[in-house]
Order: sequence, then C-alpha cells, then structure tokens
Amino acid sequence: MSRPSEHTARFSTAIEDYLRAILTLTGEDGQTTVCAVAERLTVARASASQMVRRLVNLDLVHHDPYGVVGLTASGHAVAGEILRRYRLIESYLVTTLGYHPDDVAGDADRIEHAMSADLTERLAALLGAPDAATSAEMQ
Repeated sequence: MSRPSEHTARFSTAIEDYLRAILTLTGEDGQTTVCAVAERLTVARASASQMVRRLVNLDLVHHDPYGVVGLTASGHAVAGEILRRYRLIESYLVTTLGYHPDDVAGDADRIEHAMSADLTERLAALLGAPDAATSAEMQ
C-alpha cells in the first residue's frame, strides 16, 4: 500500500520553503530569479541570496551570479516531494474538511514540514492518490 518516499532526507523548514518556492516559480525554462524568490517568500533579497548560496553548496540549485536560479536534478526531486506533501494537505483541508482554498496555505505549509513518509502515502491513498492536486499556490 505504502510507497517509500524517494527522498527520505529532510531539510530545515526554511530550505524546504525555498525549494518549494523555486519549483513553483520556475517557468518552462526551469529557471527563476533570486528577486522572484525573495518576493514570493517575503524576505529581503540579501536573505534570499544567502539561502541560494547555501542551496548551491547542498547541490540542490544552480545559480549564475546576478542571474537565474534553477533546481538541480536532486533539488527538483526533493522539491517535488515537498510540493506533493503540501498539495496533499491542501487537498485534504479543502475537500475533506471544507476549508476555502484561499484559507489553507498557512496550515498546509506548517503541516507539510512535519509529515512522515507513511502519513504522506496514507493521505494520498485516502484522497485517491491526487498526484496533480490543484494548488491555490500554483494558480
């Protein structure tokens, strides 16, 4: 029933937030900017630049100084797992608990950081495995 998570290594909440933001901001070319990430996360550009350097050191993103930011293959895989957990929680809150989609972002963000792989898979099964769940954040 349960499928093991591809990426069992967990990162800090801040790292996970940055990876999810970068994934959701990347366009067809798979890239975004530090400014866009800072704006999405409502942090100073200097803070975003510092975290991007940290993510580069972890081999989760690539960054051209004063240029674009994109996820590495491992960064994309980790970010995809983080986004999946977020979307599952978001979907559960809306479809099962009746929350309005505009009201779930904060709770979904807090919960997704604490979800185990087993809880993630059980929730996916409960919801009918919505791999492409609609996300208010993605709209």
